[in-house]
Amino acid sequence: MAYTTINKSTDYFNTVLYTGNGSTQSITGVGFQPDWLWIKPRSSANRHTLYDVLRGTNSISSDSNAAQVTGSGTTTGSGTGKAYSYSVNTTSGFSIVKYLGNGTAGHTIPHHLGAVPQMVIYKNMDAQADWLVYHHKVGNDKEIVLNSNATEQTSAVFNNTTPTSTVNTVQTNSGNNTNDANYVMYSFTEKTGFSKFSSYVGNGNDDGAIIYTGFKPAWFLVKCTTYGGQNWIMFDNKRDPYNEMNKGLRANTTDAEDSSTSYNDVDFLSNGIKIREDNDNVNRSGETYIYMAFAEAPLVGTNNIPATA
Repeated sequence: MAYTTINKSTDYFNTVLYTGNGSTQSITGVGFQPDWLWIKPRSSANRHTLYDVLRGTNSISSDSNAAQVTGSGTTTGSGTGKAYSYSVNTTSGFSIVKYLGNGTAGHTIPHHLGAVPQMVIYKNMDAQADWLVYHHKVGNDKEIVLNSNATEQTSAVFNNTTPTSTVNTVQTNSGNNTNDANYVMYSFTEKTGFSKFSSYVGNGNDDGAIIYTGFKPAWFLVKCTTYGGQNWIMFDNKRDPYNEMNKGLRANTTDAEDSSTSYNDVDFLSNGIKIREDNDNVNRSGETYIYMAFAEAPLVGTNNIPATA
């Protein structure tokens, strides 16, 4: 049974839907001041735009290897310093670090989580370079790219070194350690009843795997790492509040929301996720899928109090 220290997940993670007005507007209903913001038009083929508290109004896109775009109007706050700055929430297990590459293999960057990250995402802010993703189920000798549908690839970009409770380690690479280039690094460590970063193996059947998370999910991002051509698929409980859920968004493309009923069906359960589709993006037989998930509510809260039925 999963006991949590976060009874109210929406104090740390939330999805909000809104309608654009072509002008300035304030988006309400988040419930807290976010340090990380991910925006995607659902009804049109336009880019994902990601903002964070350290980069201010500058945006980067998960579907592109382009450098960040200097902008105005959308903000989560403002950061200080250029060579190194950070924002961390150890309760929710998430940190943002802005650092300067040194072009030397074995460069260590503190993540400030006080626990080992299970997933780390890197982006070069200055130049065209792929988003590099470390996931503990893929390992420290491989990379997977957020802006691509490619499989995992053998690589030394993480210096073949597993993150520790204090630092992440990188090699010499344009994606995370070119000399004097500016980078942003997002690090995640699991928190019981709130977040999960793991993997499953597909069975190629509409009666797919049940993925135990220990919480009712609010958001789920999944990627096949061993079979090529499969997208990063995103589900959430606001765009698709009822099972079966089939409104997939592809984090690596500009595509609009896909609501095909035969595309990527999943169920959000009180304690995890049920795969309901044999589509290769989520359930090809014998292939491995990594995922990250955040909670709507824990299965069991503090003091062993049931939180979801």
